Amino acid sequence: MKRVKMGALAALLSGTSLLALAGCGTTTPTTTAAPVKQHTLVVIPGLNGAFADNFNPYSSSALSGTLGLIYQPLFYFNLVGPQVYPLIGKSYQWSNGNKTLTVTLRPDVKWSNGTPVTVNDVVYSFDILKKFPSLDTSGIWTHLNSVTAQGTNQVVFQFNSADVPFGQFVLDDVYIVPEKIWSTYANPATVTNPNPVGTGPYLVDSFTAQAYTYKANPLYWGGEPKVKKLQYLDYSGNESATLALASGKIDWTDLFFPHINRVYVSKDPQYNHYWFSVGGTNMLYPNLKNPILSNLAVRTAR
Repeated sequence: MKRVKMGALAALLSGTSLLALAGCGTTTPTTTAAPVKQHTLVVIPGLNGAFADNFNPYSSSALSGTLGLIYQPLFYFNLVGPQVYPLIGKSYQWSNGNKTLTVTLRPDVKWSNGTPVTVNDVVYSFDILKKFPSLDTSGIWTHLNSVTAQGTNQVVFQFNSADVPFGQFVLDDVYIVPEKIWSTYANPATVTNPNPVGTGPYLVDSFTAQAYTYKANPLYWGGEPKVKKLQYLDYSGNESATLALASGKIDWTDLFFPHINRVYVSKDPQYNHYWFSVGGTNMLYPNLKNPILSNLAVRTAR
C-alpha cells in the first residue's frame, strides 16, 4: 500500500471560514451578510503527466488525495511528535502482555453514501490484505494472528508476540474500505474505483486527464470542510509549475523548487510560505534477547 500522508493539508482545509454581518442602531432594518466567495484550493500533486482515473486505495498509482481525503485509517500519528489523532477509531488499549490491541470505533461515522461504518468493515479491511498478500505492502499479517469484531463498536487485534512499536502501522497504515462494495471485486488490485466511497472529508467531483476536483463531504464525521472544493492540476515540468506558483495560479504543491526564497517567497513575503515535511522516522529497536538490553533498568537509564 502506498503510504501517503495528507494530515497537514486536511488540517489546513478544516480552518475556520470568515463570516461578516453589518447593521447597528435601533431602527436599522434587518440585513443579510453578503455570501463569502469560496476559493477553490488549487494543487499540483506532482509532475505525473496525464492523470489516470484511479482512486483505488490499494494501488501504488492512486491519485493524490485518495489516501487521506477520501479513505482514512483508524488513527493518524504525528511522525515528529507524540500526538495521536483519532479518525475512524476513537481510542485503543493494549492488554495481554502487549499482545492484544483493542480499538473502540468512533460512533456515528458514515460512508460518503450515507451508510454507517461498522466493525465488520474494519475487520474486512484487514482480512482483504490477508486474502491478497500483494496488497499487504507493510507486512501487517506477518505480525498479526487475527482481527475480530467485539460487540458493535470494538475491533480486537491479536499479535503473534508483544509488538507495541508495530501497533502504529496497524492503526495508521491500513485504510478502511466498505465491505459491501469491495467484497464484490474478484481482484481488488485491478480496480480503478472511479466512484470511491470513503469516510474522509472530500468526495470526487469531476475528472479529466488534465485536472480533477474534490468537493466537501457533507456527511464527514468531523464536520463539512470549510474549503469546499480542491482542484488538482497536471503540470509536466518544474519550470512551468514554478511560474504558476510564483504568479499565484496555484496554492499548494510538494514539488522541489531551487532558490525557493528568491523565486517564490520574495514575490509576496506576507503570504508566500513553505515548510519541509518529514518523509519518515528513524527507529531504534533493542534486541531483548541480549541479557544486558533485556534489563529494563538499562533501557531506561539516562
